Amino acid sequence: MASRARNPSAWAGNHEFLITRVESSGRGGSRGTSMLSRLLQSTRKHWKNYAVGFVTLLALVWFLSKSSYRREQGSRKALFIKSEAASCPVSYPKLSIKEISKGSLPYLYGGKPPGCKNCKSNDLVGKFCQYGMTGHGQCDKGQIYYLVQQFLDREFYEILQFTPCDLWPLLKGRTLYFSGDSQTQDFMKAAQCAMYEFTDLGWWELDATGANPGPRQEGFVWHTDPGCILLPEDTRICFIRCDTADCVQKQVVERLSKASEKRDLLVLNFGLHFSKTYKEELEQLVQQVLQLRREGNFPFLLWKDTAPQHFESTFGEYPQDKPKPPMKCVAVGKQFEPDPGEDKWILKKDHSIEVLYKDFEDIAAGGWRNKLTNEVMSQAGIPVVSTWNDTLPLWEFHRDNGHGLECTHFCHPSAPQLWVYRLYETLAQLRREKQIETF
Repeated sequence: MASRARNPSAWAGNHEFLITRVESSGRGGSRGTSMLSRLLQSTRKHWKNYAVGFVTLLALVWFLSKSSYRREQGSRKALFIKSEAASCPVSYPKLSIKEISKGSLPYLYGGKPPGCKNCKSNDLVGKFCQYGMTGHGQCDKGQIYYLVQQFLDREFYEILQFTPCDLWPLLKGRTLYFSGDSQTQDFMKAAQCAMYEFTDLGWWELDATGANPGPRQEGFVWHTDPGCILLPEDTRICFIRCDTADCVQKQVVERLSKASEKRDLLVLNFGLHFSKTYKEELEQLVQQVLQLRREGNFPFLLWKDTAPQHFESTFGEYPQDKPKPPMKCVAVGKQFEPDPGEDKWILKKDHSIEVLYKDFEDIAAGGWRNKLTNEVMSQAGIPVVSTWNDTLPLWEFHRDNGHGLECTHFCHPSAPQLWVYRLYETLAQLRREKQIETF
């Protein structure tokens, strides 16, 4: 076999790097074959395999690049299509986790979109929703950044990157009614503030004939009387205060049965105002609403679970001796037996509660109130906006009610804004299941 000596100096400047060999053919002859020629022959013979390998390599590179992007941006699933995002009346550029880590506030917690108008308003609602006021139940800036850091530490990126344009396709063309107690009123405030750049900051009184223009009382941020704010494209957010099932039946159900549409949404909670007949009253109310919806244009009903309290009692509830503010708010169960000072539960990154002590198992079920109401709602097929687990660690975010710190209501922005995000998730899931439509 003849071969060419591999002398690097002899190859310098020589572009014919051909190694010729003499092979014996079947016919007793010989032929010379170059490496290039053999490569071409192999390519023609196996081109399909090479093509599959090349495409696989490209797919792998694309997947790795997208995985890196998702790790940077967070793992929020796309819940609406691009055309829906493009139709949002206000532009909210998506914030990256890196931007938030460096101090940019999420939109739910005081972040402002470029070119915003109401974020510069001196109107009381406009100023409240900027989350920079002193008093009025607002968190201070230190608390806001502390909460954002908690979300970062838990890798709860979805809430940090949420924008009002995510919620908009699920609200557009509907009236979103909130009805319930003072916690539900805080929920309504958080929802209105989330969408306040969409509004003219006006107030519309809600009566049996619908929403009519009404002036806001001087010195009040919000009315306690029934009323609404107006958003584009026949969209509204309204509130009707009712602390009991009896009130809801007599005021809310009667009013909405005349002034609402089937596409509208009604979010209810009055769980802190518990009575001996609470379960029976709730069951009766739910059946009444379902019957009205079957027969007419009553809104789609959602129940929001009851948020935890953080008083100095075993499960955080308001003590029986009914103390007056100021009070000390504490982590649920931590101060009590067994092992005072030890955590009785932990909130995991998947938003579930892990109970560390047997006597505190009700915490994982949302407390005894939610355990009862969730059973009622499940039997009736009513969706529940679940907020208990993520609210449980927020014992440091309660507010001064004018007489001192109390441990039921939360400062803004904190837990109520979290509830808005959970409402968004619930509505998005209902749309995927085709229980509600978009317009």
